[in-house]
Amino acid sequence: MAKNEKATGKAAGPVASRLSQLLWANLIFWAFLGIVSAVVYSNASSPSDDEYIRSVLSDTAWFIIKLFGLGFTLVTLFDLGYDTFAARAEKGEAPRQG
Repeated sequence: MAKNEKATGKAAGPVASRLSQLLWANLIFWAFLGIVSAVVYSNASSPSDDEYIRSVLSDTAWFIIKLFGLGFTLVTLFDLGYDTFAARAEKGEAPRQG
């Protein structure tokens, strides 16, 4: 496939390919978090538990999504920014100001 991209001149830049990698990583991680949260949330709906335990488990499911999901997404955005900055530095371009 790389030969076809070089022959047609439509090769994706390093930042574009990195963006697609990070997008897939985020989709896979968010799917994993969805499964984990669904398992925790389904355990929170057990009728044999006290109301307090169900509340804590329900809050834990949302905490997992907020902390790990948003944290992972934020880190990948920083990583993409760094890759963009590093690609410009390798080309010898000056960094943008403000």
